[in-house]
Amino acid sequence: MYKLFSMLEDLDKIPNVPFFTSKVSEALIRICKDIGINEENASINEDFLGVSVTIKAGKPNKRIILCSHLDHPGFVFNGNGIGRPLGSVGGIGNLGLSKINKPSDMDFYSKEGKYVGRSDVRIENGRIFCENLNLKKNTVGIWHIENTSFSSPTIKMRSADNHVSTATILYTVSEIINSLKDTELILLFTSVEEVFQMSMTGMCIETGIAGRKINKDDLFVVLETMEIEPYNSSVISYSGGPLIKVNDAEVPYGVASGQKVNKSESMLLEAAVNLKHQHGFSSGHTDALALSLMTDCPNIVTLAIPCQNKHNVTSTGEITTEDVKTQDIDLSITILKKLLKCGYTGETNEILSTKTTGNLKGLQGRKIERILKYKQNKPRLLMGFYYPENILHWLLLAKARFI
Repeated sequence: MYKLFSMLEDLDKIPNVPFFTSKVSEALIRICKDIGINEENASINEDFLGVSVTIKAGKPNKRIILCSHLDHPGFVFNGNGIGRPLGSVGGIGNLGLSKINKPSDMDFYSKEGKYVGRSDVRIENGRIFCENLNLKKNTVGIWHIENTSFSSPTIKMRSADNHVSTATILYTVSEIINSLKDTELILLFTSVEEVFQMSMTGMCIETGIAGRKINKDDLFVVLETMEIEPYNSSVISYSGGPLIKVNDAEVPYGVASGQKVNKSESMLLEAAVNLKHQHGFSSGHTDALALSLMTDCPNIVTLAIPCQNKHNVTSTGEITTEDVKTQDIDLSITILKKLLKCGYTGETNEILSTKTTGNLKGLQGRKIERILKYKQNKPRLLMGFYYPENILHWLLLAKARFI
């Protein structure tokens, strides 16, 4: 797995705060070409919502979309030394800073991705302040993480969420790309997931994926390196292997379709037979949430790779690495290989996503919230940074607020 470890080490060096992911997109495209996913066997496209890689084998009779995201929670500074959190920087279930008891130093980068310096920071009244550097507007800050490790038995890194999933997809596909049959395979890497799944929302309501609108026959498998926390009565754990996840909190996947068949969940269950895995409901949000709220596609599932210390915060509020067992990565790769080689053979009796319904009124509220957040922040996605820097930026953001 040296090739995968090398990808992770490469990606983890790059700041990937939401809205500031252009450099990690560049690295992703370079890695694709380095591992043999190139213009000879794939079409690679990048826009303000992310990167898509389309691979067509034979005469496609199905479209499988493997999804990951490129961003990781961090901070953007306003020019006065005050940082704004982007994403749930406080770890599991905590959007703000209140859970962090002992902040580490922070590494700072310009909006173009150039290293600015390292400084200690201070948290006060729910805000974070840079102590020793004079930062320009749109400087981003990420925790200074030491003691990283990119080898067995445990990966320890700053942004395991979601670089482990990204590398898992790339490694898997590079291994089996020449044996794919009659499949259109899309590798989709969204630029902003950590803030209301904005990129996937934009794809669902505006742009589509790889030049085509999402339809009921598409087969979505979202990969997320994430916390494994039970939802309701589900029995899951960090030691149980990869999780075939069927919901994001109260939203069952594919709920808007009203259908009783989820081929993606069924396919993943078939692929995981005789392999260590879990299957059930869990907390946490992924791009599958936007897909389930915004589209009538019933075929949506998440393969969750267990990750401890979500967003670099321990249970006691200290800053540390995100930790992932290499055994879980290896199992996820094997499951994906079987899924892509074997495809869908029939509905199993173990499907969970179609056996539960969400609160429809609550789901509509979540949908509207995400659409508004996307429209209001679309100028930031297009600009590739957060704070406006000229009158045109101000006007675009002001106009978006009234959409």
